[in-house]
Amino acid sequence: MKKITAREFARNQSQKRVGASMAALWRARLAEGMFAIDNPSWDDAWRIAIGFHRDLMSPVPQPSHLLHLAAARLANGSHFLSLHAPSRQLARQLGFELLPEAI
Repeated sequence: MKKITAREFARNQSQKRVGASMAALWRARLAEGMFAIDNPSWDDAWRIAIGFHRDLMSPVPQPSHLLHLAAARLANGSHFLSLHAPSRQLARQLGFELLPEAI
């Protein structure tokens, strides 16, 4: 988050203020427990991704798309945040609620 504030929003003062505000909001939501940072067991995530791969009809998505969804499943996620249409379609098929709801 610091890199975003320092590097991406360093072009002018307005952008710096927005970046600082975004960083503060992220820290506040993290402290509230709205977000949790946890590293999944990658071995378990790959096993789940392989299971998804076996159960899917052709065309099967790229392994990275399956791995992200497997990590979400492993973390007991109910929602999946993505702007990538193929990942969103797969997430919906796997029972995740999508965010944003529409793109």
